[in-house]
Amino acid sequence: MKRVRGVADLPQGSRRTVLEALARLDRDGVTAQAALDAALGASSPDPRRRRQTAELFYGYLREQIRCAHLVRRHLRRPETLPPLLLRLLELGVYTLRRQDGVPAYAAVHETVEDCRRLFGKGLAGLGNAVLRSVQRLGDAVEDVAYYREGGADEELALALRHSLPRDVVTLWRKAYGEADALALMERSQARPWRGVRLNPLHPGHEELRRALVEAGGVPCGFTGLAFAPGTFPDEASGRGTRELESAGALSFQAAGSQQVLRELHRMAPVAGPVWDGCAGRGGKALCLSEQGVAVPWCSDVSPGRMEALPARCRVLGLEAPRLFLADMARPPFGRGAMDILLDVPCTGLGVLSRRPDLRRRFRGESVERMALLQRAMLEACLRRLAPGRRCWYVTCTLDPVENGGVVRGALGAVPGCELVGEWTTPHGHRWMEGMYGAAIRR
Repeated sequence: MKRVRGVADLPQGSRRTVLEALARLDRDGVTAQAALDAALGASSPDPRRRRQTAELFYGYLREQIRCAHLVRRHLRRPETLPPLLLRLLELGVYTLRRQDGVPAYAAVHETVEDCRRLFGKGLAGLGNAVLRSVQRLGDAVEDVAYYREGGADEELALALRHSLPRDVVTLWRKAYGEADALALMERSQARPWRGVRLNPLHPGHEELRRALVEAGGVPCGFTGLAFAPGTFPDEASGRGTRELESAGALSFQAAGSQQVLRELHRMAPVAGPVWDGCAGRGGKALCLSEQGVAVPWCSDVSPGRMEALPARCRVLGLEAPRLFLADMARPPFGRGAMDILLDVPCTGLGVLSRRPDLRRRFRGESVERMALLQRAMLEACLRRLAPGRRCWYVTCTLDPVENGGVVRGALGAVPGCELVGEWTTPHGHRWMEGMYGAAIRR
């Protein structure tokens, strides 16, 4: 029997690694980062190759829906073709349309050669015809009018143009109106900016900040800076940024995640002690601790997410919090003299640029299901607030049901609490992730 050829038969390189990561994503249901890390594995490519592979992987995921449409539109019966061939062509379309520094002829040639290796001359010829057809379209594929052809309604056309699930387009247009929805669609497709947080406890932090601002850093949060794609410096103040991270001078944290804490602190300042109830990897707890806010407790439903937090505290010169498992819908504490930070699980519609794999999992009905969990968590926390204490409710989604809807529902169910204020990343903001925060006081 003739052996079926697969990804392992392709030459080593970024394209093969991306295909391996995508296969893990399809098969194992892991996060995009976990799939990519596993695919990179023991090969340990140099930093430049690692960056190239990550940019190709995440860029394709942001464009996957659109690339799949462009490929299938030029095939008579795509359902009869090998799925790996379709994936190769989609990746080729992305490289052809979006990948900087790759000439069109090279994108077509490399894809066709991969098709030939795996599927022979016949299907390689078919792949060449598809890619050449897409190439001839030119900038027409940047116009939503192209996607209306064939009878697609406006929402489907927008979903294809911006590579989003249709349910997301429907939600945003209904919730925010046409102009803001379009701004959110465009931001979801753009490459994300990179955020760093400077440690004010580290000697020389002011000099480091000046160097990073000169390198193009835009202020965010308490001590953070954000960098446009491709502008993050490899070195600052004469030292590599990874070396500076290892020395505790800076940490990597998304700009929106930093900014929402700054805005909540302006509305309802906390001095501690704070319980970070959905700590994850602890970025928000560390950010507050660096500002002198006591965060003695961090909990999560997953121990693996928090395992690196004590070591990171040592590097940053911070006192490590007590770590424990907790379901915030049933918190283990009674009412106490503490503030609560509740960064709840959500649909993640504000971070689709950074987490493009979330597009694969979103369904319209998931909003209501998530909101039920969020409200149970928030109500349980509000009942444990002592008089005068505060709860910060945070999401990284852009959806009124999960944000203001959950907050107002919980306030109606728990007497004695008041909404101090809310903040959402402006919809027209061109680079900061979509975050929501509400400050509540008993």
